[in-house]
Amino acid sequence: LHDRELLLAWQQQLLEMIERDRNKLLAILASMVEGVVAVDLEERVVHLNAVAGRILSVDPSAAIGRRIWEVTRVSEVRDTLGSSLSTGEESRSEVRISTGSRPRTIQVHAAPLLDGGGELSGGVVVLHDVSELRRLEGIRRDFVANVSHELKTPLTAIRGIVETLLDDEEMEPGFRVRFLGKIRHQTQRLTTLVAELLTLSRIESEEGIEFRPVDVRSPLRASIAAIQSVAQGKQV
Repeated sequence: LHDRELLLAWQQQLLEMIERDRNKLLAILASMVEGVVAVDLEERVVHLNAVAGRILSVDPSAAIGRRIWEVTRVSEVRDTLGSSLSTGEESRSEVRISTGSRPRTIQVHAAPLLDGGGELSGGVVVLHDVSELRRLEGIRRDFVANVSHELKTPLTAIRGIVETLLDDEEMEPGFRVRFLGKIRHQTQRLTTLVAELLTLSRIESEEGIEFRPVDVRSPLRASIAAIQSVAQGKQV
């Protein structure tokens, strides 16, 4: 009888320890900023946290026990998970989905789940919303393209003027002075562009930001003057 009581007490302690570990794991999964979906070997959902529910627009509680292809129509999630289950290796993909209020870009990372004996027992998918990162990358690409164009324009103008001055050694002094004035104007424009790039860098780092009223008429007039001859040539 004494041994039986000890066995029951040990079993009770073991169950309590398993329950505590389970609750800790569920608390960790619930607090994650990534979506997590776990399935068994038959691809039936055994866990789906709230973040995954929001990303996939599904009810986490209603998803338990259903096959992953019944839970979501996002094929990349199913395919990435299926690849991981079939190969026993990690699998990654990225998908743009339109579930919810706005399109989002989601990184999908699937990995196999192994039991205590090292045997495959299922798989887990981690969904990471990288929409903001991809948006910022797009802004940076556009910014670099625009800056490259803005730098190319004055450099091309300076090169053309310098070649003209070098090719025409007998150019009248008045024309030469006017061309040199254009070179000075374009170099000032380059200097302004570099200063603006440095200002943007400070703004990104939130250091040295200066707020003051700005009259936009002056830069607008300068922009118009810079392209006036081209506009007149195209009669626009």
